[in-house]
Amino acid sequence: MGDLRKVQRTPTGTFFVCLPRSWADQHGLKKGTLVSLEENSDGKLLVNAQYDTEQQPRMTTLCAGPYLSREIIGRYLLGFDIIRIEGKERIDVNVRTVVKSTVSSLVGLEIIEETYSQIVLQCLLEPSGFPPEKILRRSYAIVAGMNRDVASSLVDGDLQLAKSVIARDDESNRLYFLLVRILRTIIQNPNLSEKLGITPIDCLDYRLAASLVEAIGDASVQVASKTIELNGVKPSEDLCKLRWSAVALF
Repeated sequence: MGDLRKVQRTPTGTFFVCLPRSWADQHGLKKGTLVSLEENSDGKLLVNAQYDTEQQPRMTTLCAGPYLSREIIGRYLLGFDIIRIEGKERIDVNVRTVVKSTVSSLVGLEIIEETYSQIVLQCLLEPSGFPPEKILRRSYAIVAGMNRDVASSLVDGDLQLAKSVIARDDESNRLYFLLVRILRTIIQNPNLSEKLGITPIDCLDYRLAASLVEAIGDASVQVASKTIELNGVKPSEDLCKLRWSAVALF
């Protein structure tokens, strides 16, 4: 439970409550300092001591290493705005290729600076322009199509269709990473949560749904890969009968 304080009232009828001194000192509040009060849809009041201060971009620095791609994706998901990649001496061609490949898989992330020993990435997304529902619906549409087509490719031995399923997984992953980043940003930013009309509980629901959709997409890719390995060999008739029933479940 948080710090409990009694609501008091002046002789003129104004209600007030004292702010914690440690919090006021931490944010540099003094007598006469302006703070903003905003009421959430659930009736809670938010006290913002930095309402008129331009939000500074979150920055992080990575060293070029064998897991650089995963580290870039991880920082992207955590909501960092600027990702600086540095080499001990110079950044070689292989590392630059990895960086550019990873950047292409993340919506809104761009290379804004590239030198002999440093690459700077910046996320140019405006979170309020990406409602989670729209992202999830788009992701679902892609994965639903993958699921239908992978069943057809397996039954018909259609290698080209199987390859098409695998290719579409890249876009599915891009949307999944984008959604995770947006949801984390919403949870950390009450103002954005209020603007989009999404509560932290909603974010948890979206996150769970997105994980399930992503898992189905990954399973479709696995089936497509096995279809390619079979090289046109069709499954038994009994397995083919399960084709449409399996697709209907999704």
